[in-house]
Amino acid sequence: MIIDQFYQAINYEFFYQWILSHQKDYIKDQVHFTIQEDSPTNKTIIFKKNKSKGRITIWSNQIVEEEITHLETQNLLFYLHYTISDFSQACHLFHKFYQAFLKESYQRDYHIALCCTGGFSTALFAEEMREACLLTNSHFCIESLSLSQIEQSYQNYDAIYLAPQIAYMQSQLMKLVKNQIAIHRINPTDFATKQYASIFKTIQDNIKTDTKKQSSHQRINTN
Repeated sequence: MIIDQFYQAINYEFFYQWILSHQKDYIKDQVHFTIQEDSPTNKTIIFKKNKSKGRITIWSNQIVEEEITHLETQNLLFYLHYTISDFSQACHLFHKFYQAFLKESYQRDYHIALCCTGGFSTALFAEEMREACLLTNSHFCIESLSLSQIEQSYQNYDAIYLAPQIAYMQSQLMKLVKNQIAIHRINPTDFATKQYASIFKTIQDNIKTDTKKQSSHQRINTN
């Protein structure tokens, strides 16, 4: 029993010192690294980068808590707790936490405009989609736009999505924005039934397609 307690104390301190020993990596990754607490009961380390904050707390009873939150919304993006039963296992789980933290830090926000004739029907839709973004951790900044605002405002967005009632104007509007940004149609059924998950999936698929097209276009222009 005494031996078990001895090794538990070693794991507790060794794991903490092992995390601290990688400070050069944190600096290289441009991560702001601070020790929030170093007491007999727990040791807490904070990582900050861009819009994300990571926290790891190592308790003296061998319990480890890892969490990642969004700095602006304070939404919890990642949470894991475990007991240090094996030192290599704890190191592996820390690496998973740190990789998830870096991934969240590098996530780019995409600015999306939902457009209808006067901007009224998409205003409530955009508000509800913003709430859905918070729940699903989707990196979309969504606003409502009227037809009359497109010409002056389109450069503020990565893409414009047309409500079903004006979807027929897609080609005309592409000419208006000089093909500088993508204009897509919102699926009528998704719009009418508020299938936000399906719309998010469509947006994600379109981002990949639009990015490939843009890269191809840039290569052609360079050559």
